[in-house]
Amino acid sequence: MIELGHDPNDVKAAEKLIKKKNEDISALKKKIKLPHSEYPKTKEVLESQKHKEEMMDLVIQLNDELKEKEKELDNVIQLKQVSLETATTTIIRTITTTVPSTLAVSLAPTSALATTLPDERESTSATSSTTATTQPSDEASKLVKAMEDMST
Repeated sequence: MIELGHDPNDVKAAEKLIKKKNEDISALKKKIKLPHSEYPKTKEVLESQKHKEEMMDLVIQLNDELKEKEKELDNVIQLKQVSLETATTTIIRTITTTVPSTLAVSLAPTSALATTLPDERESTSATSSTTATTQPSDEASKLVKAMEDMST
């Protein structure tokens, strides 16, 4: 707004000047009442940022759940290992207590062995002792194989 000098005796010029000032004031009032202008893609950018934040929250939540599941799996694996070790120990104890009694039973003379000659008894007892020693080891290998199958 440019203020022009005017002659105070010229009423028409003063009225024009006052009219111009009033128009300028009303234009400024309208400008103040207008909403702030926004960049056309502002809403899109804000929505995109909100979407990214939601996705990051979801990723963090899923990551936390994954860590919890991994801990649970580790605990289950440890429990299985402990139970496998316990089962192995039980089987070994069973074998160590059963094998000597099995050897004693298999080495005990039978009625057929009692009627044979002493030389034949020695050869028969030697073969039966080898058979007795191979049988428990076969049982042990079967048990070991069964344990391996259980672990897989």
